[in-house]
Amino acid sequence: CRMISNVVVTDGEFEAEKKVRSNILLYRTRGDLEQDFIIGCRHDVLRSVDGDWKVSYRKIILPQNVLSSKNISNFF
Repeated sequence: CRMISNVVVTDGEFEAEKKVRSNILLYRTRGDLEQDFIIGCRHDVLRSVDGDWKVSYRKIILPQNVLSSKNISNFF
């Protein structure tokens, strides 16, 4: 389960570009034994290409010093 909130969109450096900041919460489970909560914020730069918005840059900031998850194989 993935939740994205507090989305803020501002103008980018170029006319066809937008900067997007958002908060993320990711919950995942594997069976009854493994549960992970991963929280953080995401900074994206979107560019308009042929009428579609494409992600040109993404930075994920996780406040946890140590992740208890065995792997990170998610596209935030």
